[in-house]
Amino acid sequence: MTPYLFRTLVAEAALAPSVHNVQPARWRQEGDAALLFEDPSMRLPAGDPQGWDAGMSLGAACEGMALAASAAGLATRVEPVEGTYGPLRLCARITFAPGAAPDPLAAHVAARRSWRGAFAPATAADRAAAAALAARDAAVIADASFIAEVARLSDAASHGFLRQPEFRAELLSWMRLSPAHPRWGVDGLNAAAMALGPLERLAAGAVLGTAFRLLDTLGLAAPLLADRVKTQGAAAILILHRPEVETAFDCGRA
Repeated sequence: MTPYLFRTLVAEAALAPSVHNVQPARWRQEGDAALLFEDPSMRLPAGDPQGWDAGMSLGAACEGMALAASAAGLATRVEPVEGTYGPLRLCARITFAPGAAPDPLAAHVAARRSWRGAFAPATAADRAAAAALAARDAAVIADASFIAEVARLSDAASHGFLRQPEFRAELLSWMRLSPAHPRWGVDGLNAAAMALGPLERLAAGAVLGTAFRLLDTLGLAAPLLADRVKTQGAAAILILHRPEVETAFDCGRA
């Protein structure tokens, strides 16, 4: 494997989703194999004290590497390994072999988005297409009244987390509310990805920052931070559930 191909695969693997877009994956070429490391400094102590989200993010990055490799005609074999490399924690060794057909999902990687804006009105065809995604590990909620209830529960859960000062401060530290932020295009939740306009950027910093306690006391924090209206506009909600005994890494790959 040439260094150029390796860098190309790593760039595509970085498009995989990670919690809060913390990008914990670090890569090192080892001949015709890739070593996947976790950068522990990217963890979320308040939001992810057990490291489950970090493990899922690493599994998603590994799957992203496999998808990218398939598009280059390479089959992959993933072997969990443990070790350290300076401050980094070794997670897996990925070996490559020629002769693979592109994974059907590989072509969709560059088009994947995390969408936080409003949705177009759902049609019957949209709901039917969503219903077709039901599987053993995926439940589809397409009934409008059930979607509304999920939206309410989601906002309530989010508000509960945001009432914790440590969680709120950690979330703010990962938000890139201005393009001038030095890590705007590197990691974290930038305002463009969250579909925030200029006024919403200012409001988000204030509501999640020094004004939160006063607004929460007045009963204004929850409605200002609610996503219910946007969520209720979805054609469907897909609930993924994996085996309880599965590791975070394997769950992230799935």
